[in-house]
Amino acid sequence: MIVIIGNKDDDAIGAALQWALTQTEVEHRIFYPAATTKQNEPRMHEPSWPKPDNSDWTPYTPKPMPKKVPPAIAPPDMLCCYYEEVIVIAHGSQKGLWPTLLGDVTKSGCLPFVLQGKKVKRFVLWVCGSAAEVYPHHLYIGNYFFEYLAYLIGPPVSCPCGCDPALCNAWNARQTKKNLKCPYAQQCVTLLSAAWYDHHAAKLGLDANDATAPFTSPDGRLLKTTICAIWLPGVIPLPVSITKSAITTLPAAGDAGITVFNGLKVKASPSLKSAGDPPVTPNSHTGPKGRTLGLKPPKYRRAPYVGPAACPTRDGCLH
Repeated sequence: MIVIIGNKDDDAIGAALQWALTQTEVEHRIFYPAATTKQNEPRMHEPSWPKPDNSDWTPYTPKPMPKKVPPAIAPPDMLCCYYEEVIVIAHGSQKGLWPTLLGDVTKSGCLPFVLQGKKVKRFVLWVCGSAAEVYPHHLYIGNYFFEYLAYLIGPPVSCPCGCDPALCNAWNARQTKKNLKCPYAQQCVTLLSAAWYDHHAAKLGLDANDATAPFTSPDGRLLKTTICAIWLPGVIPLPVSITKSAITTLPAAGDAGITVFNGLKVKASPSLKSAGDPPVTPNSHTGPKGRTLGLKPPKYRRAPYVGPAACPTRDGCLH
């Protein structure tokens, strides 16, 4: 799944939209515009999706409209009971992005409704500065955004379509891969996001002209965080961030680095380095230590699950 949020007239967002149109094997692609005012807030009730020929984006309007408008509207995806990979692309400077996606003390977050109640195995925040706002043990202006994210994407007790994870033999929605497993409590979720550079949150970029390594960071590194569910005696599993978090190793000169999304990789782009940043060395990169409990956002609204109601008897869940 690809989710892009922003103003289509912005050069970076425009490039991301053109890139997403080329990703025809991705099963679900959504664009949410931003207000054209100074506030530039996300407009999560005005989604667009690709035209059938992938030539452009076209507005999506549910029919009928829901009686009670949810925090976000998304085109339905009835083939999937979970997502192997989701990438969210947006500007980190966008006003209200994190409260909109994850929620805060005043409102429910949109992310569960964008995902339509499904869980994710690999979640990518391709957002500049995400190391500053969504980072273990980092309290951002009174909001526990990382903890909210851990709650929302942490492994579930079981697959929402009713599969027994031990017996699940899933196909992807295009039926090109099989023997896949729904995420569940004994699995961990991978989160990729921008890294810290000597206590400075990194910028990220997208090179739409590179077919194999379109993702860029200042030196080819990203922050990788593992979110697992632990069992508490007598209590249902709770998502907890385990500190196997680390910065990916720097790729060799001319080589692409870690796989980010849909088999595509990240590469170094020194132009993303801010003026005055200190020199970056491998030894200066360390991930967070300790563990963080996933917290339910104060105004959390559970999104209704949209997908297969039960497993096919022969092959298990679709995703």
